Amino acid sequence: SSSAASDVYKRQTLLSPRIGYLGAAEIARESARTGRPVRDIAIERGILTTREADDLFDMAQVARNRYGGEE
Repeated sequence: SSSAASDVYKRQTLLSPRIGYLGAAEIARESARTGRPVRDIAIERGILTTREADDLFDMAQVARNRYGGEE
């Protein structure tokens, strides 16, 4: 669905600073193709630990960082 695709690319954007645009795009394509979460693919490939993925993809934290909300 369009919403699922949007979610994949939001997570790709979060991953890009860590592994570069091309690496993040490759993971996003795999996620879109297989339906598997970007988070799971990044963990499986050893790019992120489970803890790092939890922190990186915590959308509430991302929103707080972006919009200056309270911790």
